[in-house]
Amino acid sequence: MILLQRSLYQSATLRLDSVDLEKDPSIEAAWTEADTDLADFYRIKASDPLRPKAAFEVRQFYADMLKQMEDARDVVHFSVRTRQEERLIGFVHFHRILWVHRSAVLVMGFGERDYRQACLAETLDLCLRFAFNEMNLYRITVDVPEYDQALMETLQAAGFRQEVRLRHMLYRNGRYWDNVLMGLLESEWAGRGEVEG
Repeated sequence: MILLQRSLYQSATLRLDSVDLEKDPSIEAAWTEADTDLADFYRIKASDPLRPKAAFEVRQFYADMLKQMEDARDVVHFSVRTRQEERLIGFVHFHRILWVHRSAVLVMGFGERDYRQACLAETLDLCLRFAFNEMNLYRITVDVPEYDQALMETLQAAGFRQEVRLRHMLYRNGRYWDNVLMGLLESEWAGRGEVEG
């Protein structure tokens, strides 16, 4: 029998939470207007050029995604908040969930670079505990732009391994970059002492 050592939804300073459709869209819309971590995220993940988003656009995106979570069940999304101030600092998103194969792709986005730097490892740990202990996944994949050394090092420290390198997949700041797919298996994560039997 596997026993959880810690809460699935919270760590020392953070918690995974549901989307607040009244408050979160205006906060996240402001992140798209500045030179933020989330703006960088959208430059990589979106096929269209980056542009500021209005709160109603973000609200509609979340309404559609929540419907997809309910209907298709191939997406799980959380807001990431600080525990003390209840401040929205980012989100985590499991998508391309293949329940039969017990696999998913994980995306993490933060509104401000300071929060990303301070909270990346803690957020990743929360995601992995939820993925392996609650979703019963066996495999997690993360797409990493070659230039994002902080994310690559954080993933490697958590046990992720480079599995695929897509050469010159991303164009940013006047040059092409590789996109690296990194993966972690539940057995590799469990061997790091995150669960006890």
